Amino acid sequence: MHKTNLTVGAFSIPFAEGFAEKDGQVVPKLKSLKRFAAILSNYGPFNLKFILPEEGQMGVLSETGYHDGVLGLLQEGKADMCFSLLPLDIQKAPGYFSAVISEDRFYIFSTRDLHPEDSAVVSSLTSITVIPLLLAILAILILEFTVVKHFKLEALVTAIFRSFGITFHQHFYNRSAWLCLVQMFILMFPVFIFSAAFRTQTIVGTADYKIDTLRDVIDQGKIPFFLEGISLHDFFKAKVTKDYADNYERAVTEGLEKPFPLGRLPEFERKELMITFVSGVGKKLAPLMTSVSGFTDINREGYYSAKPFHKSLQAILFSFNASENIRKRFDTIASRDFQSGIVQKMEGDIYIDFMLSFYPTTLFEFHKSEF
Repeated sequence: MHKTNLTVGAFSIPFAEGFAEKDGQVVPKLKSLKRFAAILSNYGPFNLKFILPEEGQMGVLSETGYHDGVLGLLQEGKADMCFSLLPLDIQKAPGYFSAVISEDRFYIFSTRDLHPEDSAVVSSLTSITVIPLLLAILAILILEFTVVKHFKLEALVTAIFRSFGITFHQHFYNRSAWLCLVQMFILMFPVFIFSAAFRTQTIVGTADYKIDTLRDVIDQGKIPFFLEGISLHDFFKAKVTKDYADNYERAVTEGLEKPFPLGRLPEFERKELMITFVSGVGKKLAPLMTSVSGFTDINREGYYSAKPFHKSLQAILFSFNASENIRKRFDTIASRDFQSGIVQKMEGDIYIDFMLSFYPTTLFEFHKSEF
């Protein structure tokens, strides 16, 4: 079959040598990228040409569209397709999507404090002393000898006692009512003290909060930031819901409205307050990215939201200038091979190879940190 020319838009990660220039052409250098190129070339069949953007990675949406990254190349017609899967609900997609290949889920990534000093739990018995009980007895004696004797309020006190149970009062003499009332007060105060002691543990609680929803980010005073290509930055910037809008406004007030490029995370002064949003692929990369950047330490661990805050179907994006023949050939590849799970694994391998190319560790250590 005759091979068709296909220009693929790609990007690099800082410090990673994913692509190299050879004989005036950009060629893949990592093993996973070479495998990706071989599948496209053999099953297309295509004559591949890789092209890198002058700036950016995936591309950041502006008021007039995308002007950097791979999406900028697609919008300007310089590339036929993007080498990475993209969500179908991407904002203002500059091209046509192929058939659906996979589904991706997006999670909130935060940190949990593990240091024991961060706990605010109070022992229930430490609040109980004999002094409050003695003060209660003294107050009751003062009440009986001063209020009742001098102000003649015995009738009022008797009526109060009768309200607790007239059946008991009818079997006692008048002075017995005072003794029973004093005993009741004496018994009530220890109960109040014990109850308050147990409540201190419930009210104070612990400083360990889990961030599971976009609203939790705002309610717990966290600071969101974004990573290019894996954090749904376009959704937050477009303020598709109130929660998205509130998170984006919080990031803007902290000067973090622009996404950081994929690679090592920047140094944050208040690391314990920082959270970000990651895709399924980003979830694989997060343990390595955080360990490289010192984002977590011995007293802090990474935490992903229990449920994804967003789900999206994914496909390959083609430029508006890509011919119908190219799109049909790619759909044939997708239906035969990509939907079997090869693409998802390949995509993860590409990002992992990018990270491992500049971080001195082994694949075993990577998966160990992921676990």
